[in-house]
Amino acid sequence: LPEAAAGGLAFSRDLGVEPRVSWYEKLGRWSDALAAYDRMSQSAEGGAAGGSIAVRLGSMRCLHALGEWRRLCQLASEAWLDPAL
Repeated sequence: LPEAAAGGLAFSRDLGVEPRVSWYEKLGRWSDALAAYDRMSQSAEGGAAGGSIAVRLGSMRCLHALGEWRRLCQLASEAWLDPAL
C-alpha cells in the first residue's frame, strides 16, 4: 500500500499537480515534508521570522518524527518568544 501511495504521488507530479505537504506527512515521508515546510517558511512574508504558526507546527511535527531534537527545541524556543504568535 505505501508503494501505491508513493506511485500516486509521483503520478500527480507528472500531471503537474503540486503535492500538498500533508500528503508527505500521511505517507511518512518526513524529510520531504520538512523540506516543503522549509520552502514555505522561506517564501512566506517575513521568512526570517519562520512564517505562520501552521508552518511552524508542521515543521515541529516533522522534526519530532525524524528525531531531530536540537532543531525542534530551537524552533520551539523561537516560537515561544515570538510575540506575533
